[in-house]
Amino acid sequence: MKTDNFSLPYSQRSCPDGMVPEVWQVFCLWADCNDQKTQQQYWLDYLDIHSNYYDKDGNRLPVQTDQLQLF
Repeated sequence: MKTDNFSLPYSQRSCPDGMVPEVWQVFCLWADCNDQKTQQQYWLDYLDIHSNYYDKDGNRLPVQTDQLQLF
């Protein structure tokens, strides 16, 4: 039987299109955490990382030079 993606823990789901993988990883830690105190810290970590990539309205910030991966 095929598993519905929405029944999986967030950490087992793929990063949504258009979302920064680092932001998704920290969001997954917060969403899957069962300990309230740890969850509070994960939420603060999420807000900190989120603010590096998105503005207060959720719009993606321009990519900074140090964020580019040059090959």
